[in-house]
Amino acid sequence: MATTSQPANASTEVPFLSGAPPHWAARSLAYFLIFLFAAAVISASIVNVPETVDGPFTLIPVRGTDPIRAPHGGVLENVAKAEGDEVSTGQTLYVIRSDPLGDRAGELGAIRTQVKGITEAVSNATTQHSSQLRADAEELRQLRARLGSLERTVELKEKQLRLTRSLAEKYDTGYTRGAISAAEYTAPQVEAERLAEELERYRNQQEETRASIDGLQHSAAAREAGYRERQRELSASREQLTIRSNALEGTLVLATAGQLLVRSPCTGAMLRAHVTSVGAVVKDGDLLGEVACAQETLQAELTVSQLGVGRIKEGQGVKLLYDAFPHQRYGVRHGRVRWISPSSVSATDSSAFRALIDIEERGVRIDGAMRQFLPGMGGRARVVVGRRSLISYAFEPLRQLRESFAEVPEG
Repeated sequence: MATTSQPANASTEVPFLSGAPPHWAARSLAYFLIFLFAAAVISASIVNVPETVDGPFTLIPVRGTDPIRAPHGGVLENVAKAEGDEVSTGQTLYVIRSDPLGDRAGELGAIRTQVKGITEAVSNATTQHSSQLRADAEELRQLRARLGSLERTVELKEKQLRLTRSLAEKYDTGYTRGAISAAEYTAPQVEAERLAEELERYRNQQEETRASIDGLQHSAAAREAGYRERQRELSASREQLTIRSNALEGTLVLATAGQLLVRSPCTGAMLRAHVTSVGAVVKDGDLLGEVACAQETLQAELTVSQLGVGRIKEGQGVKLLYDAFPHQRYGVRHGRVRWISPSSVSATDSSAFRALIDIEERGVRIDGAMRQFLPGMGGRARVVVGRRSLISYAFEPLRQLRESFAEVPEG
């Protein structure tokens, strides 16, 4: 009977797919994972990322908006512009029905008289200040000349005193030996005492002259500060009167009997309209709206929450993300913190604080054309308050847990 023969090495064949990987592959994979973990820990410890405090911001003019006020009480007949509308210089914004303004010319004349008086006062103060400066300079020159003369005199007297005392010492030796008489012996001593008294007197005069120079310089500095303060006060008063005069002459023009045209002081945009209803009764000086002039330098007004205000300080860099120009396409703009409010913006919201940011760019280039930033534009601002390592974020929950279980120290 025939038998089937099988190969001798059939029992030693290796399966096509082994159930367990080779030992060297497992060891290599373990080493690779350990190396990868160590590299991740080292990188997280070394790599620092910016830490930011963010909040919404709005662009506003640096010197503020121009308020539009009712020149006289009356009834609002027309509202020509709404919020966001562009306005030009002299364009009518509001029409107010009011009583005849017979006192307008008298008020304007009184303001012009005050401006003229202030101008003359500034001129007189400048002339008086110049004369005082010349007098102080002449007196200072004389005092310094006297001080130089006294210094030379003191130096001469000190030299004479040294010579006289040296001569007196020699006479003392001769008198002890009996070589000179008593009169000859006392003469240089008396001369030395006289020179010492004169030297002391000249030194006192020297100190008095130095004190006079210091007093004159301090007085001149005080007069200079007073002069500058007086000039500042007069300039501020004249500027206020000039603004009021220009408002009476240009911005507020009586178009027809009983009608007042309230016009825009500059070209820009109607940033805020506080009164929008026709027929509303307004009083003298009521705020009707605010105009942001187009050529004004802009700044960013940032609203900061209470959690982040403690870490913001002047001079820190800021990343500005404009809503009108998405940063994913047009890039991030930059600025720098200039001022932080010492208290909350309003009493009703104690968690809101203001910060003013100087912006570095004035616009965005789109398709080869520069698009300027406009008042009222906004977005999100991120203030860079420091840098932190990536690994510190992993320990943040542990730090919070530790602070949660911290006990109050006993007093």
